[in-house]
Amino acid sequence: YNAAASSTYGAPLAGAQNITFKVNGKTCTGQMASENCAFLEQTKNGTQWWRYEDQQIVVASTGSSEGVFGTSAGLAGLGYSGVTNDSDNMIGKYLAMEEDPEERWTFAMGLYGIGSTEASNGAELKGDSSGGYLHLNNPSPSFYTGSIQTMPVARSDTTVNWDAAPDQGVSYDWTVQSQGWVLKTKNDQGELTVTGGEGMWATVEAGYPHILLPQADASKIYTAIKGAQTYIVPTAALGAN
Repeated sequence: YNAAASSTYGAPLAGAQNITFKVNGKTCTGQMASENCAFLEQTKNGTQWWRYEDQQIVVASTGSSEGVFGTSAGLAGLGYSGVTNDSDNMIGKYLAMEEDPEERWTFAMGLYGIGSTEASNGAELKGDSSGGYLHLNNPSPSFYTGSIQTMPVARSDTTVNWDAAPDQGVSYDWTVQSQGWVLKTKNDQGELTVTGGEGMWATVEAGYPHILLPQADASKIYTAIKGAQTYIVPTAALGAN
């Protein structure tokens, strides 16, 4: 991306401070600016560009870790609460363009199985080795087993008592109340099914390579898996400051 070559780039205000955040443990720093962006959208009639103006962006500058975005040119954030105006982020822009006040934004991840590029129904996904697909606001049932159920994120549904949600230093953008977890494994006695976490609050963070559980739940899993050993996750691995 070359901001100097863009006629729609909105430069940062004079004296604006750098913004620093973590991407898989690496540091990205730069000033917040604005740009007209677009996604290539797949529809029943083919593909078309979904354009949204004045998206807030951070252009990585000196001080960012080398290869902070891996093999990609950048990343798109799905947070919606960390901007001054609701319409300054991608989700807010979409909702602002909709005439239906009851419109909701949904997303789903169609992940590849290990060593596989097939959907759950056996259809070839025609992807690459990136791990799968992210469906923005239009999950395709062919990628999943069974029906698709959506869950409201914390603070978004006024019919739910979110006061029970735990306090946390970051936003509640992708915090949901889960139905629990299920582990199916084998031990000397045969197949074993272990469950837990009913009603547990879960924050979906795609940038973390780990699944973090309360100690009581983690202990149940360690006990069920023969030969499992406790592993202390280094703080740096979580991208914490």
